[in-house]
Amino acid sequence: METGTGTQSAISGVEVYDDAQSALQTVPKHIQIRNLPAEERKKVREQEAKKEEAKPKAEKPKAQKPAETKESKEQKPAESSKDAKPKTEAKPQPESPKKGKEAEAK
Repeated sequence: METGTGTQSAISGVEVYDDAQSALQTVPKHIQIRNLPAEERKKVREQEAKKEEAKPKAEKPKAQKPAETKESKEQKPAESSKDAKPKTEAKPQPESPKKGKEAEAK
């Protein structure tokens, strides 16, 4: 629902369905639960909690890291100091033009 500041009117969005079954299929489950009366909402949440407890939790298989072989180590060339890229030196920043008495003194 939206209202304009200083006005006496409001704009509202309404969804109308042909029957209850089409509404149940269209409206998300969390919205359906939110629209229930407080007592029924509490019962539904308790039932969902029981279902979650009843489900056995499947353990995730741990991924094993492949063991490094001599061949894979040989394929990776070691960087020597000669192959390494030279470091670039920082360039000095140009001096900004001086203003006022300092510029007149020079």
